Amino acid sequence: MGFMDKVKAAAGVGTPTMVVEIKQKPTKRGEDLIAVVRLTGGKQTHKLNYVVCDVRWMGKWAQPLADGRTVAHDGHAIFYRFNQQGSEGVMLEAGKVMEFPLTVKIPMEGPLTSTDCKYDFGVRADLDDVADPAFNTQLDITG
Repeated sequence: MGFMDKVKAAAGVGTPTMVVEIKQKPTKRGEDLIAVVRLTGGKQTHKLNYVVCDVRWMGKWAQPLADGRTVAHDGHAIFYRFNQQGSEGVMLEAGKVMEFPLTVKIPMEGPLTSTDCKYDFGVRADLDDVADPAFNTQLDITG
């Protein structure tokens, strides 16, 4: 990669792009998040190390225990985090599209969305020699 190519890549010119299509956005515990991650190659071929997706809840929430006590949490808990099948150590060819479908079940024992607790769905593609495209959105789990 020449000097000007590195400058253009740093500025995002001609680099790979990522679009995440959410086909089913859950609103209740036990429902599925269904999405497709589409990664499109830029002007050059790049090595794709992996595409990682995660779903977590963040903030403050309480968890009831079997003995009647409650445990208070403050932070985040990742309940789904995986490299997508077929995304590890492959070449993303210039102009070509790679698709990675995923389905994640929202746990029945998870907290509900509140002013103090949010669900976050994130995707990141780890690529050599360019900025890694990323996506994040929040899920509103109310039931």
